Formats: sequence, structure tokens, C-alpha cells
Amino acid sequence: MFDITEFLGLDKFEKVLSRFENLPMKIVPERCCGRRTHVSCCSECQRVCPTGAIDLTSGVEVDFEKCVACGLCATLCPTGVFKLKPPDMRVLAEVKAILDSQQNTGKFICFGCVDAGDSPYGIHVNCLGRLNEALILGAVFFGAENVLLLREDCSACEIECGGVVTTSIIESSRKLL
Repeated sequence: MFDITEFLGLDKFEKVLSRFENLPMKIVPERCCGRRTHVSCCSECQRVCPTGAIDLTSGVEVDFEKCVACGLCATLCPTGVFKLKPPDMRVLAEVKAILDSQQNTGKFICFGCVDAGDSPYGIHVNCLGRLNEALILGAVFFGAENVLLLREDCSACEIECGGVVTTSIIESSRKLL
């Protein structure tokens, strides 16, 4: 039997397309400070990447074979070059659903790194450094009286610098509250 998709090469195109759709993030390189102006020396994403997956020598390139989808680059990028999947809105919807399932008082939400234990009221992320102020403040907006962060010893993790980023995000969120 003759397969027109194979004949036209569409089967290969679909494979390539599915590879791109499954990437852990979308990159918007034109937002990069270093690309927009030659005087910018911002390289926070490259500095914080625990696996060295980000290359800024000729724009913004990510080696997805090395990327562990920790989200630190997206958290620290001041211009939003990196758009993680799942989007924050989906995580906030999950937060709202968890909080809605709890009693009226003492509501809490747990964010945990992949190495942390399970919680019935928790959302796991690859690294707590992936959290940003919008997610933490969103949980409070949806009624969380406490936002708990479950993590193992960050210094023993391959994404070690995530602990430093997490501390920074916590302090920033407290100031905003």
C-alpha cells in the first residue's frame, strides 16, 4: 500500500515537530539583553545553569541533551527569554484546585523539588529555584495561609545553585507580601 505521508516526507516532519513540542521550554532570543544591546553583560542564565546547557556566544542556544529542565534560567532571566512548560497559569490552576479541596481555615500548599517527599497538597517541580514570585504570591491570592517548600539538601543536588535562587525568591516574595 502506498503511504502519501511517507512519500512526501511528512512522517519525518511530524517526528521533528513532535521533538520541538516536547522541549521543556520555549526560547524567545530577541528578548535577551545581550542580543538587544552590545553593552549588556547579562549572562545570569548561563551562570546559573547547573549543566552548562546554555550558550550565549551566538545568541541564546540551549543544548536540550544537557538541559534538566530545572527552570533556574527562566526564574533569573530579567527579560523573559525562557518560557517553561508547564506554564505558570497551569501550575496556578493546580494550586487553586488543591486549596479549594481543603477546609476553610489553615489552607496550605506545598511546593517540592523532585527529591522531596510526597505531599497530598503538593506540587512537584524539578527544582524549587523554578518557582517565582508570581507562583508564590498566586498561592497566597488563592487562599493559602502557608506556603511550604519541601526540599532535600540542595548542596548535594546536581542543581545545587537552586537553593540560592530559592532563598532569593522567598525573600523577594516576603517583601512583596
